[in-house]
Amino acid sequence: MMFDTTKNQAGFTLLELLIALSILSLIMGIVYGGMRLGSRAWEAGEARVESNQRLRLVLNQLAEEIRSAHSIRMQGETQDDKYLAFWGEADRIRFVTVTAGLLSEPLENKLRAVSYYVDGDAGLVMKETASNYDDLFSHLDTKEATVLNSEVTDISFRYYYVPEEKDDDGALTPQEGIWSTEWDPTDLENKLLEGEGDINSESITANQLPDAVEITLTMKPEKEGGEPTTIAPLIVPIFWGQGIKVEDETVS
Repeated sequence: MMFDTTKNQAGFTLLELLIALSILSLIMGIVYGGMRLGSRAWEAGEARVESNQRLRLVLNQLAEEIRSAHSIRMQGETQDDKYLAFWGEADRIRFVTVTAGLLSEPLENKLRAVSYYVDGDAGLVMKETASNYDDLFSHLDTKEATVLNSEVTDISFRYYYVPEEKDDDGALTPQEGIWSTEWDPTDLENKLLEGEGDINSESITANQLPDAVEITLTMKPEKEGGEPTTIAPLIVPIFWGQGIKVEDETVS
């Protein structure tokens, strides 16, 4: 006897298959979206880490060169007019350092002049030259700039100095420290510090470097339309007078 077994076989209707496929597609979409979001977060994190590493390298280089600023003298307008090769502005710094750089030209006494500033859309740049040139900083300004970090949109400097005054016995007494947005080595009358504190104008001379430099960087926004990021100020002490000895400390 033959039996019809088709009546006892269970199956899926077309509606059930469509519902199952819809649920499966939804689950796959959620999983894929999560993976894509995680991948983007990972890439953003990696980019942020790489950006921070580049910034750290630049700051370390700048800080090391400032720490090693050398007290070499430059010739002024007259034979007796000499001043230290350290020129600080609010948004640019130029000085002579003993650290090694990127130069291929020979260095006299292992010294090199450097300049750091932000050059528009190029970002933070550096110029460098050997220190054996007349009118050193003017020559430095003609050199080609090297881009250090294109994500830096602004850099600002402040210069710290602890003046000393002579007491009645002729002994020098440290006074309250002063911050200035300018350091002009040719300012023999110390006009750069007017309004920054009540000090004796004879307590600072053109033959002195600042005791420290404060560096503040502003970075591009991480996202389009976001706010620029200002890095916490870095204060770098200057160990001037502890650099290498040179036979002739004057650039004529």
